[in-house]
Amino acid sequence: MSRNRNEVVIVRGRVRPLGVFDDAIRLLRETGSYWPMVGISFVGVYVGQSVPLGALFIPLWIGCHLAVLQMLDGRKAQFAVLGRPFERFKDILGVTLVHIGVQLLVTLVVGAVYFGTLLPVILATPHGAEPDPEEFRGAMVAFFAAYGACLVGVLLYFFFTLFAAPLVFDRKLGTVEALRTSAAGVMANFGGVLGWWLLTTLMLVLSACCCIVMPFVLPLWVTSHTLVMNAIFPREVVADTFD
Repeated sequence: MSRNRNEVVIVRGRVRPLGVFDDAIRLLRETGSYWPMVGISFVGVYVGQSVPLGALFIPLWIGCHLAVLQMLDGRKAQFAVLGRPFERFKDILGVTLVHIGVQLLVTLVVGAVYFGTLLPVILATPHGAEPDPEEFRGAMVAFFAAYGACLVGVLLYFFFTLFAAPLVFDRKLGTVEALRTSAAGVMANFGGVLGWWLLTTLMLVLSACCCIVMPFVLPLWVTSHTLVMNAIFPREVVADTFD
């Protein structure tokens, strides 16, 4: 067990990937919150990401976190908590801008690589003719190598900052401190968090094959995320966090 300088406790080795999902199912069932969480998580994930660069994702994701805290407090999840982060939007502005900035940076880098590799080959090819195979192959390799590097970078960023936004709102950390604390918590429970993350990714990918199914597994993802966070950063559920 360790503490960051703002006294957020970090506990090692408490994340059980399969156990987290069992606990999430039990919590949703015991509080009668499954169907409310279908709606809450749908708005939090789909609406949050539908805005350009995911500008609303962070506040709506925090709202989903607050709904799970309600369940941990023995209450039924309420739709109204989705609006709570907007009441303190200035507190989460920094982490929201970081989230937007990462996506904008990736977009710009991929665009720059496209304009610097594939586009010149395409423009240099006469109309109706085939591009030079060697040049085109080289441009494709360069483009997809850069794209792959960006993808890996984004995945690593999101993996290590899984808990940054709730830490800012719920534990009242600054943006930089929340990012550091989230990364420290993930590193302290690397195997458990990675196992949960891979299982969650598999579940979401499989459910995405059928768009009708995916909204109905979102509550499991959202609830398990908060349970993982509370296992790493234990706390007493405080009612005035969401009242």
